[in-house]
Amino acid sequence: MIKKLLSLVMIICLSVSASADQPVDDSLAHKEVSQQAEGDYPALHREVAVPLASMQKAWERADYGSGVRIVNFDPRDTVRLVVREYMTTTIVFPQWERIEEVIIGDEGNYQTLKPKDNILIIRPTNYVGIDTSITLIGESGHVYGFYVRVEGHNSKNISDITVRMQVPEPVYAYAKQQKQTKPREVEQEKEDYLEEAYFDSSKLDFKFSMSGDEEIAPDLVYSDGVRTWFDYGDNLDERNLPTFFSVVDGYQKAINVTMDGNRLVAHGAGSFVLKSGDKVTCVYPTKTKGRHA
Repeated sequence: MIKKLLSLVMIICLSVSASADQPVDDSLAHKEVSQQAEGDYPALHREVAVPLASMQKAWERADYGSGVRIVNFDPRDTVRLVVREYMTTTIVFPQWERIEEVIIGDEGNYQTLKPKDNILIIRPTNYVGIDTSITLIGESGHVYGFYVRVEGHNSKNISDITVRMQVPEPVYAYAKQQKQTKPREVEQEKEDYLEEAYFDSSKLDFKFSMSGDEEIAPDLVYSDGVRTWFDYGDNLDERNLPTFFSVVDGYQKAINVTMDGNRLVAHGAGSFVLKSGDKVTCVYPTKTKGRHA
């Protein structure tokens, strides 16, 4: 019995030794190296992506400019926005405005980002078919109110992608900045402004009339055909200064004004509308001088 076992062990050892002495066939490995050196790599098996069918069909028929809105700021109005799941809505304010505080009614379903002081991004985070309010407080003192609702990918409405807020720069903010400026800087600014705003006094036209609320109306209006001056007299700081709008083809457009002493200067000529809350004053060229209706 023992002899048979020893014979079997001898046979196994001889078989293993013979296998070890045989050369390894590595031609396959060399072939793969050569192929990969030539840029020929084997195909990688991957699962096929399944379409989610969540693209918004409304964009397939959207016109040029869709998703972009220009809003003229009115402190008496709430701006209404439509946002969409998986998309963002960007609100762009003028460069001079700085958003200091953001108040969201539903913080659990809406997120806001502020990449710049004058830009705010709204992104829905959870559910569709819900709404909220968002209040923004600017450094200028303006309070911007928004009603926001989020719709799903199957909505038939085009969502708001970019909203550009047209906001006239408050005159009182400019006046405050002037008061805080050092006297030397103020004098330099006046010199620079006078050089830029030089005009020929012989071309001045004083034939303007006004109608509306006298509390926000200037004492005198005149123009050189390029700019229009609104003179508020010596008590400029005590006056309730309005927001200025130019009137072109019957439409009102908010404009910026600069200060020149006790005068506010609009870069433009023609008719204007001055607004402050519920107070409104119309300024328009006439054939007679300085009439207030």
